[in-house]
Amino acid sequence: RHSIPKKWHGQMKARGVKTYEQDEEWLTKKQIRQRLLTGIREPMAGLSKWQQHFHHEQPFWLTKFRLIRQITKEIRLQIFQYKILHYVIPTRSWLYQRGMVGTPNCRVCEGYHDIPHLLWYCSAVQHLWQKIIQLYSQIEESAPPTSLECILFGQAQRTQAQKRWNQMLLFTKWQIYKMYLLQKNTTFTGWKVAFRLWLKLHQKAAQLSGKTEVFQNLWGDWLLI
Repeated sequence: RHSIPKKWHGQMKARGVKTYEQDEEWLTKKQIRQRLLTGIREPMAGLSKWQQHFHHEQPFWLTKFRLIRQITKEIRLQIFQYKILHYVIPTRSWLYQRGMVGTPNCRVCEGYHDIPHLLWYCSAVQHLWQKIIQLYSQIEESAPPTSLECILFGQAQRTQAQKRWNQMLLFTKWQIYKMYLLQKNTTFTGWKVAFRLWLKLHQKAAQLSGKTEVFQNLWGDWLLI
């Protein structure tokens, strides 16, 4: 066991954060801190806004929160996906409501700039997604699911292909968001360069941790893109 700072106790009690998983495996101090920072045990913060697009009961949203840690171990990507679910991405409509920009509309296509628009509906983003879907279909020899719900929240990971698509979705959304903050559009060429680098980094991490075979089984066909 490890010592937990006293100042964390009140937050842990309020948020229902425990020092162990359901299988009685103890969490590290870093894992507990991450749960407090991301509000992992308070998954319904953005529910009212997402219900304008989707009509699901609480169990659906709970599974989407749990899915994040299954998709990736990268903290920055986990936090980003938590922000999507909590509906706290600073889109132009979000900024407009706080008086920080003069219009809630997209700079590219003038559509209402909320999270679905930023990550899927924008014409510039749609062009990128079409190229990625085409590449995926060529390599996997099957088309990926492309509903708005899947793009935003991912899908159940029952197969290797579903795991790959979930990771690609999250990586692509992160790239789109980074370019948005830089006031640039994500090009397919730029995406491919970033994705190749991301794969190489994960390949190196797999080698260092003795999980090369696991990585090859998951991404082997993608290393030559």
